[in-house]
Amino acid sequence: MPGKIAVPAPEGFDYGQAFELSLEKALASALEPVCELERIKRKPFLTSKDVETLYGISRATLKAWRKDGKGPRFKQPDDNGPVWYTHEDMRAFFTK
Repeated sequence: MPGKIAVPAPEGFDYGQAFELSLEKALASALEPVCELERIKRKPFLTSKDVETLYGISRATLKAWRKDGKGPRFKQPDDNGPVWYTHEDMRAFFTK
């Protein structure tokens, strides 16, 4: 190609190893969202953020539903403590 200069690789440079490392980084980046979903699926209790990520219901909607007594069943041991959902409660809500 005009304008391009081929630069020889340094002595001992391993193209195969460089390719493997590059591929590993690309795959790790591409698979991170899938790994996150799988991690959430295995949790016994879900936060509002987990529900948003896994089921696509925004945290604001969940909060509004809790305030109005609607939406999926949830657990909140303390009035100001964290809110927890279960997969079973989410499935029950979707199959109503």
